[in-house]
Amino acid sequence: MKLGREFTLLLVLVVLATFVQIVHPGFLSFRTIHVILENSAVMLLSAIGTTLVIISGQIDLSIGSVLAVCAITSAQLALHNVPLVLLFLWSIGLGAGLGAINGLVTVLFKVPAMIVTLAAM
Repeated sequence: MKLGREFTLLLVLVVLATFVQIVHPGFLSFRTIHVILENSAVMLLSAIGTTLVIISGQIDLSIGSVLAVCAITSAQLALHNVPLVLLFLWSIGLGAGLGAINGLVTVLFKVPAMIVTLAAM
């Protein structure tokens, strides 16, 4: 039976997790899984945004820069005691807005997305 690439990666992940669990008992505890998920939340959110660009057949080189701008401005706002919910909304809105600007420049001026996002860095 031929496995797809996704299932092969899942199988490798399961084998690796099993191996680490055998070598270090307690690895697959709730706390460890929680820490792994907590530390990968930013990557997950940026991957969701990048997925939309890739589905459209384009590429976004500015994702790291946009992520940094969102993080820095949110941190500055946090220093002024802005509530966490507003920080979250600000960061998501700013990232979406910067992505929308990149998309509009690409569509309206017919500039390749690679050039627009490279300039946005």
